Amino acid sequence: MNRLSKIFLVIIIMLVIALGVMTYYYIQLRNLCFDTTNLLIEIQNQLIEKDNKDNLDDNSLQSENMSTDENAISAEE
Repeated sequence: MNRLSKIFLVIIIMLVIALGVMTYYYIQLRNLCFDTTNLLIEIQNQLIEKDNKDNLDDNSLQSENMSTDENAISAEE
């Protein structure tokens, strides 16, 4: 094995190690993106449910206020 072959072997080994490290970090980053996306979707759904609940509460309060106004009007007549 001459000197040039040893240099190429070292370069190939370094490239294989670099490819392994890049693959590991790519998989970790991809999993982190999936987790973050799922968390953001969950938070968004919670906010939507909260808004819907608040809207339902507001609608029930408005209907109660309207019914008391109608009763007041009918009592005056």
